[in-house]
Amino acid sequence: MRGLLQPFIPLLLSWRGKGELATLVSAEPEGSVLPLVGSAAIVGFYVNELLLRFLHRHDPEPLLFDHYRAALDRISRADDSEPILRIFEKRLLQAVGYALELETESDSGRAIEPKEQYRYTVDSGPKRWSNGTSSGVCVSGSTLLALAREQLDDRHALGEAKLLMRSIIDEHCGGRALVSRRLWRR
Repeated sequence: MRGLLQPFIPLLLSWRGKGELATLVSAEPEGSVLPLVGSAAIVGFYVNELLLRFLHRHDPEPLLFDHYRAALDRISRADDSEPILRIFEKRLLQAVGYALELETESDSGRAIEPKEQYRYTVDSGPKRWSNGTSSGVCVSGSTLLALAREQLDDRHALGEAKLLMRSIIDEHCGGRALVSRRLWRR
């Protein structure tokens, strides 16, 4: 089994035992192997770390697992994994009950306008930017709508989406730094 027990290889596992300590009995590959090497492997470790931070142990998440597998598959083939990550982060937050408000203003209920600027806070969502607004991440309406449609083709929108998602994820992680981000900086 040693050759199968590698990161990013989907497996069907059997084990015996009670409680937290069980004995692995068998492992067989399930589906295709996702060859993540170099920077793609670091991106994969980031995705795995997000899952470990946001999910409860032993809770099945079949829809999220499908998103996870699709994200890893795309990462293995993509030149730029940034759009894939932002979409996965959005789907993860939605799956665990932290869905983002991306199409309406949180205070007025009006539709997000592509040409307007907003301040997005984790606890309340997007509010139209004004001189008195200082908390939250500044993000354009066009970026919020692009993230809602999962179409992050524009570099500017992608950069804003990264800042927004990083802020939201950091807030939900309670200030505990993600190890994979430090690995990426090295």
